[in-house]
Amino acid sequence: MHKTYRVPMNPVVILFFLLAAAGIAALVAWSFSSGIKWTGICILAVMLPLGGFYWYMLYVNPARSEIALSDEGVLVNAPPFIEVAIPWGTIESVFVADLESDDRLAVKEAKRIMKFGAYRSGLVTLKSGAEAVLLTRSRRVVCLVAGDRHYLLGPAAVDSLAEDCSSKVG
Repeated sequence: MHKTYRVPMNPVVILFFLLAAAGIAALVAWSFSSGIKWTGICILAVMLPLGGFYWYMLYVNPARSEIALSDEGVLVNAPPFIEVAIPWGTIESVFVADLESDDRLAVKEAKRIMKFGAYRSGLVTLKSGAEAVLLTRSRRVVCLVAGDRHYLLGPAAVDSLAEDCSSKVG
């Protein structure tokens, strides 16, 4: 068995980013055609590096995020913060939960995390004291409990991931 679940950024976020980039390009074109070239140059000097950084943060890194199931276990890979292998034998329970309403999964402290809209990727401490690896693009997650660590995973196909993990755990 080998199955991969991708966890990309919501396409609406990417669309808004591209619309903002088009607006900035129009502003630069307007400033050059209006004779205020230094304004256009300054906008380009600031927005090109920032635009590249945000493109990498909003599109490239989330596009590489994945949850892979194999015969040995679960591999969670979400650069730059997460690369974890979870053997099936260490997983004690699997359940689907809502991050907003489930008190068991309330976040106390974010250690290393990237959060933009509903997309979250990183390490957090829960109010229960357990450490959690978080990779999701929505409120609904599959929670894998392995010892004192929780893995909160939320691809687009949450129910399918929950079924696949439950069948391997028992």
